Amino acid sequence: MSMKNINLGFGIFAALSLPAQAQDPNPDALHYQFRNQLGIIKYCIDKGFPSQQAAEKYEKFLSSLPVAQDAAQATLAEEKGRQGLYYYADSQSEMSAEQLAEGMSQTLEQHCKSFDENASALTGG
Repeated sequence: MSMKNINLGFGIFAALSLPAQAQDPNPDALHYQFRNQLGIIKYCIDKGFPSQQAAEKYEKFLSSLPVAQDAAQATLAEEKGRQGLYYYADSQSEMSAEQLAEGMSQTLEQHCKSFDENASALTGG
């Protein structure tokens, strides 16, 4: 699975979780998304699926992003990921990694392993 697919999956979930009214874009949204994905990677590592290298690459990428203005929200996004939950901060919606994987016709293991490829794309190798 490519990074495009994982972000598409997360993006579909995020779009479905938006209230009917349009929201102003949150400048921290990308930071929250990647902090949440880092948490998901750590959840997957605890399950024995992806490599530690994926987490290290995500951490390196996150360090290149501007610091989130709401540090508590960024921490919450990662904590939700550690619990196996994709979390959309703006609407405070969540979905389990297992549910998202199933919706993409994957096992949790396949979904978790996709982070290795995504991490390589983030850091160029």
